Amino acid sequence: MKKKVALIFGVTGQDGSYLSKFLLKKGYYVHGVKRRSSSFNTARLDSIYQDPHERKRNFFLHFGDITDAISVSNLIKKIKPDILIKGGDYKINEIVGSDFVKKYNGKVKTIPFVKGCSSSNIIEKIKKT
Repeated sequence: MKKKVALIFGVTGQDGSYLSKFLLKKGYYVHGVKRRSSSFNTARLDSIYQDPHERKRNFFLHFGDITDAISVSNLIKKIKPDILIKGGDYKINEIVGSDFVKKYNGKVKTIPFVKGCSSSNIIEKIKKT
């Protein structure tokens, strides 16, 4: 049976790192995306990080920016995740790459929106301060 592939943006954050560990235990290949920054900032991934030169690995770290629709789309097309997940404050047809994922029978899901806890909502609050 073919291993499933997950693509996780914000992999170095608390939720992304926990989700990565969970999916690795379930037998997924996990592709994590982190922003380019001055620090390596992967402490939460220390237990699962694998050297990119290893032959048999199941965790892959990529650099990208969720605000750059072109780089997001390119990563999705390259990795072809079996499932694409975004916060519930998005409609499925608004999620970058959803059309591509659905074309090859991948799943596109949203997680429940929790009013006041959405990252989009938090960003909007920060902009107003």
